[in-house]
Amino acid sequence: MMNKGIEMEYGKAFTFLTEDPDWIKKLGIAAAIVFVAIVGSVFLLIPTILGLLLLSGYAVEIARRVINNEVKPLPEWTDFGGLFKNGLFLAIALFVYALPSIILSVCAQSNSFLPAMLRGNVDRDILEMTQTVTGVLALCCSCLQFIYSIFMGMVTPAVAGQVASKGTIGAAFDFNAVFGHLRAQPVVYLLVFLITAVAGFVLALVGLIVCGIGLFVTIPFSVFINAHLWGQAYRFTSSKLAEVPAA
Repeated sequence: MMNKGIEMEYGKAFTFLTEDPDWIKKLGIAAAIVFVAIVGSVFLLIPTILGLLLLSGYAVEIARRVINNEVKPLPEWTDFGGLFKNGLFLAIALFVYALPSIILSVCAQSNSFLPAMLRGNVDRDILEMTQTVTGVLALCCSCLQFIYSIFMGMVTPAVAGQVASKGTIGAAFDFNAVFGHLRAQPVVYLLVFLITAVAGFVLALVGLIVCGIGLFVTIPFSVFINAHLWGQAYRFTSSKLAEVPAA
């Protein structure tokens, strides 16, 4: 059972990095991986995919350590196989959860390609009616996609927490557990989504200001912030769920 009295410390996600005596080295390795991923994308997708999966796996490991309340949340860059596996698990899980958004995105583009396909093959009235229908459909799909993007932002910490705490991809699809965490403290997951979104945007701007080179540092720093908040949210809601039977 989780310890009672656990509280969210949102500010801790921005400061925990420097509490590790080897934080510069660990952040530097992450920055090097981001550099290889970005530069490698010019030539091949393989370095980019590997880099993103390693960084995602590192985020999962940070979340796991936060969930377990370990003193040093920043892991060493040693178990690359384990990091790759966890990153792959998280990537697959989030891709599956994002499928409705992908479908909605395709539908939202229907007002562009469908009338173009029909132009010249049907009369003007049918073409105008098709444009009207697809325009309304695209607007509705865009609105639904926006709503679903908020849902994705809220559910991601719970999915990552499941992968981090259980260590299996199947845990990400334990919908009772995932949505149980989300229902337990929806405001916490909404706040985590908003904080990570704003922090990511600000750090991206800072990285771009420094001739774009700063992105090699701000991107992994943003990932570390996200991971710490994911772990906090999952640990916090786990403690609340553990209190329910006793109540």
